[in-house]
Amino acid sequence: MTEEWTTPDFVEYETPMEVTAYAARMAD
Repeated sequence: MTEEWTTPDFVEYETPMEVTAYAARMAD
C-alpha cells in the first residue's frame, strides 16, 4: 500500500476506521 496522502489531509482522519475508509477511497 502506497501512502500518497499529505499530512494535513491525513490528520483529519483520526480513527483507524476513518483512515481505512480514506485509504480505500484513495486507492480506488
